[in-house]
Amino acid sequence: MSYKFNPFTGTLDEVGAGGGAATPGGADTQVQFNDGGALGGDAGLVYDKTTDKLTVGGDIDLDDGGTFSTTLQTVTPTANRTVSIPDATGTIGLVNGPTGSIQFNEAGALNGTSDFSTTLNWNNAATTFTGLKLNVTDTASAAGSNLLDLQSGGTTKAFITTAGSLGIGSGLNPNNFIQDGFTRNAGLALIGNNSASASNTDSYGALVRSPQVWLNGSGYLGWSPNLAVAATPDVALARDSAGVLKITAGSTGTGYLKLIPTTVGALTAAATVGAGTKAFVTDSTSTLSSHHGQAVVGGGTNFVPVFSDGTNWIVG
Repeated sequence: MSYKFNPFTGTLDEVGAGGGAATPGGADTQVQFNDGGALGGDAGLVYDKTTDKLTVGGDIDLDDGGTFSTTLQTVTPTANRTVSIPDATGTIGLVNGPTGSIQFNEAGALNGTSDFSTTLNWNNAATTFTGLKLNVTDTASAAGSNLLDLQSGGTTKAFITTAGSLGIGSGLNPNNFIQDGFTRNAGLALIGNNSASASNTDSYGALVRSPQVWLNGSGYLGWSPNLAVAATPDVALARDSAGVLKITAGSTGTGYLKLIPTTVGALTAAATVGAGTKAFVTDSTSTLSSHHGQAVVGGGTNFVPVFSDGTNWIVG
């Protein structure tokens, strides 16, 4: 009777009656293992001696403290781990790029870059850092291409186009945006809403261009028939000189300031609005010429301008 040392059990196993060798289990190239006290083989564990390639059809479990080594890396787990190879062409991907960089597929290999990172440590006052950078080489792209498209339930809620337009809100269209730097007028910012074109007279929005600022359709800061870049507003606020604001019809011309008439009793307290505040009342008991510089009294029929001195409303 012959015996052979079994490295799996640490015992001497009988290898065949009358000194004969044990019969290998499984098929050719299958790695042998103790299968219930006999040699066994399985198609999921195959070794090719010509290429020195070991093929494992299932998972590889690494016990605590175990080490799995290749020519590329060493994995030292703190608990059981599974190494999965998806198919015949699959590989175990290695992380790439600096710490914190998000991994992406680049020509079939994992890659990372500091321009696309989730973990940042800005600790050098002499360095200009970038929190998130996306650089697209756009040599040719279809109209409507976006650098950023934020969606909820498949519906775009905000976007940034390749031209630099920023769209915010629901029901977005090409003119529902905030845009800076029209080619026709550098330094212009346009905020549009629900318009089919930038010159739509029914649209509401804001046009900001040095030295004028105006809102289309609403008239809070100024008004223009449309949002066309070349349009001249009917009225606008403009800088006249240092510390001086003028009201103008366009960049030049005469502008007017209209104070909404009210009654003396409806005026907010002079101390509340503060000194220098102007108003216009319709029920003064005295005229401007007869009581200029005196506190206004209501209950009359005279139209007079008034101002606050911080304590009283004064005719003038």
